[in-house]
Amino acid sequence: MGKVVFNSWNSNFQDNRSQPMEEWPEAEDLGLPSSLANENLRAIVGWDGLVVYDSEVDLVEILREYFQRVQEESCGRCIPCRVGTAMIERVLERITQGRGKEKDYDSLQRWGKLIRDTSFCELGQSAPKPLLDALQYYAHDFKKRLIPEEEGEKEDGSKPYFSGVPSYNYHTKVTAPCLNGCPAHVDIPCYIGFLREGAFEDSLATIREKTALAGSLGRVCVHPCEENCRRNQLDAPVSIRNIKRFVADFELDLNRETEDLAQKKEKSTGDKVAVIGAGPAGLSAADRLNRLGYSVTIFEKLPVAGGMMAVGIPSYRLPWDILNREVEMITKAGVELRLNTDVGKDVTLEELQNEGYKGIFIAAGLHESTDMGVEGEKEGYKGFIPGVEFLRNISLGGKVELGDHVAVIGGGNVAIDCARSSLRMGAKEVYIVYRRSRAEMPAHDVEIEDAEDEGVIYHFLANPSRIIAEGGKVTGLECVRMKLGEPDESGRRRPVPIEGSEFILDVDTVVPAIGQAPVFDFISEGGGIETGKGGNIKADSITCETAVPGIFAGGDAVYGADTVIKAIATGNRAAYYMDQYLQQGKVQVREEDQMQQLLDQLKVYDPEENVDQPGGYEREEERLIPVEQRLGDFREVSYGLHNTQSLDEAERCLRCYRVLLAVTNG
Repeated sequence: MGKVVFNSWNSNFQDNRSQPMEEWPEAEDLGLPSSLANENLRAIVGWDGLVVYDSEVDLVEILREYFQRVQEESCGRCIPCRVGTAMIERVLERITQGRGKEKDYDSLQRWGKLIRDTSFCELGQSAPKPLLDALQYYAHDFKKRLIPEEEGEKEDGSKPYFSGVPSYNYHTKVTAPCLNGCPAHVDIPCYIGFLREGAFEDSLATIREKTALAGSLGRVCVHPCEENCRRNQLDAPVSIRNIKRFVADFELDLNRETEDLAQKKEKSTGDKVAVIGAGPAGLSAADRLNRLGYSVTIFEKLPVAGGMMAVGIPSYRLPWDILNREVEMITKAGVELRLNTDVGKDVTLEELQNEGYKGIFIAAGLHESTDMGVEGEKEGYKGFIPGVEFLRNISLGGKVELGDHVAVIGGGNVAIDCARSSLRMGAKEVYIVYRRSRAEMPAHDVEIEDAEDEGVIYHFLANPSRIIAEGGKVTGLECVRMKLGEPDESGRRRPVPIEGSEFILDVDTVVPAIGQAPVFDFISEGGGIETGKGGNIKADSITCETAVPGIFAGGDAVYGADTVIKAIATGNRAAYYMDQYLQQGKVQVREEDQMQQLLDQLKVYDPEENVDQPGGYEREEERLIPVEQRLGDFREVSYGLHNTQSLDEAERCLRCYRVLLAVTNG
């Protein structure tokens, strides 16, 4: 299977039924999914049309099943969707049972258009499309099964035109553009809907189904969900991250004990599992494994939990009390946390296995900085401080001497954090030196703007070439001007040095922040765990399995320096597959992840979509401490949204739920 018979997905209409089978296009050539694990994919039905792989497929039966799933997801708030989808399901069921009348064909068209044109939310507006496409292009498949008005059931009770209902396997996935854009697939429309109703606790409970770190994410998540919000085409995306923060902070204001909020285990498997690293991936995996009944121990090299959230994100963005409270909720639920424990020195992987840990999840972070490759960086000059070390020293209360002038190298969020922290540590002038233009900076736009507002000076299209020192101390940084050439592997234009354009910045401190590197001392040669480019651990992208049975890996240890929410997502998946391995002795990709692969190919969010909704509803922005009050200390810069703002912002949500139905052989 893989040949496409008919395709109306994303309005890319293609009907190949009149062509010889050997000329039917391959699904991959059309950018369409071609399989669901080892089962033959026969059809896909969803919000954007139909894809048919089998000319003998029973579209009427498949659409009946699809509308049954749509009906289950309807919130019931508007009559067209609630009543209309139920009516369509009944009519389709009547046809599959051989009792459909000729008038039902027109009835289905009327109901489909009515629901599409008058429903309040995206579920109702998009659900009828595959039906209307089928009625238009597969009319014969419907009409051949309809009973003329004057004809009824036969005397023997049999149904005219009824040959039985074929057997299929149905696989359903409910999604939304924002939900799908979130690596952890938090049910965003659901928790926003609860907030809109004033059910703040239910809203937070929905978030905590996927992560215990709601308050932390509400502050530092890079919110890819907002980039996938359909309001982008109307005015501005819903402020999803700030809504998450609001419901987490609302609970905080109630002063509830973390022990009362902890998600305690309901059963015990009797098995022990180990987690290496207390960053977002490790904490998430530990939390879920604990809920599943395992005795979980986290081994953390640092004296604090949280990984780079604790020692890589300054407290003006993520206050320690917020993160520590959420870590405490996990430990109060039963997870054991061993700080200051260096796996590889204090205990080895082999010793953990010998101590009875049946499964191990490696979630160690990247706590070393990448070298720049410039003259002077290996000389040990005073005033040369790698970015990761710089932020860690500040977070742990170490001594940091900067002088008056600081140059930070890099264009990511770590570089921005180093620059803004330098101002708070007393530096008078802070420069960010970045080899590309502002448009290519990987840091988030808000962070770039906030740094600029606070006084950070940018030197774009410049690259360090030499660190200048006198008496073993940094006194300057030589840089060279750059121009942008052809795109490189990242898709961004490659910076090229301009000959003779060198210039010198007089600085007391140089902080390189161009990347992070792993140090996995606990991985021994011949131990079976494989590493790839950059020293990252090789693990299955879905199941998180390494080459060693029972050992899994995820987060930055596998993907390199990435986002907090992606680390949380891998921790969640690792916990599921570790449990599967420990209970069944093997790992098999679950249907949920198979369906997610289909969604990734189909593209849930279309930035070119014409969203037929009223726009012009202004986005509520978080409240910030005035710039002149920020630089004296590391107190949190943002107040978030207040109550009224959050409720107003929740009203902007279009509730863009969508249903995908994949059909395989029965």
